[in-house]
Amino acid sequence: MAVRLPSVVSVPAPSGALGRALRLGTYVVAALALLQFVRSVDLAGVGALLGAVGPFAPLALLPFALQMILESGSWRLLLARLGHPVKWRTSLRVTLGADAIRMSLPGGTAIADGLRPVLFRRHGGVPLSDGTSALVVRKLCHLGSQGVYLALGAALGAALLERWATQMGELGRFLPAASFALAAALTAGAVLLGLMLFHGSLASRAERFLTRLTRGRLSSFLEVRRASYGTLDARLRMLLGHRSAAIPWNAATALAGWLLEALETFLILWLLRAPLGWGEALALEASVSVIRALAFAVPGGLGVQDLSYHAGLQMAVGEPAAVSFVLLKRARDVFWIVTGLLLKPV
Repeated sequence: MAVRLPSVVSVPAPSGALGRALRLGTYVVAALALLQFVRSVDLAGVGALLGAVGPFAPLALLPFALQMILESGSWRLLLARLGHPVKWRTSLRVTLGADAIRMSLPGGTAIADGLRPVLFRRHGGVPLSDGTSALVVRKLCHLGSQGVYLALGAALGAALLERWATQMGELGRFLPAASFALAAALTAGAVLLGLMLFHGSLASRAERFLTRLTRGRLSSFLEVRRASYGTLDARLRMLLGHRSAAIPWNAATALAGWLLEALETFLILWLLRAPLGWGEALALEASVSVIRALAFAVPGGLGVQDLSYHAGLQMAVGEPAAVSFVLLKRARDVFWIVTGLLLKPV
């Protein structure tokens, strides 16, 4: 019997006047941030630094390439656990294509996540229910490891956090504590949700909750999908079981992916002859990862991410190096967006 996938792979966007107002507000904030970033650029200094990097610039592509390999391998392991041996070529195609969408579209993170199970079905024959189960587990690993990442950044990049705290004035004294608190909340939240998914029937309970909440108005819609919710619960328990090697590996590769982002920052600044300590690079990237998540509606965090990097680096490495860093980061984004889209994932 064919099992239909419950509607968990798409994130509904606000509609009507409220949705338009939210989108407009997001773009206004992004535009103002971008304007603030470019208004006082030292073009001569930036040009000199970029010219000095020259043929070594492609080195900045390596950390992200390693990230994509780890991400693809992690998806292959999760899907193999569910009985779907996916080829490396297929997994890399889906991973690069989804990331290209994430970096180029408004709300790209939600769209890319929703597309991954669809793309694995299209290119690898993986049922949507199993692709969705793998997505949930992978997102849990990303969420939990981001908490560890933030804690490492706060601990090893204390010097950079202190400089930021000084610039922030009175509010700055709460910055280290806030970083550790957010780190603990992310990791604890991921662990708690994982336990709930393993020991309970969360998808089935959600279906019953929606039935009660809507006073039966969705009962026929949900009834058709009831078997799918049970299947999703069973597949999640299979992936989250204590005998599964998929969880330790996925947690480790998720954390490694975050650390590779920090390595990329460290490498780019080294190429610009404006080296930042490893711990400080870690603190910078961990902080920007939170800001980027909050600005998910903006394509690639355009403007918001750039201003965050610029503000975080300006005092540490100087204005020209901070601007050059942002430009190289964006050049990296463009390269991988084009690469992912050329693979025609959709």
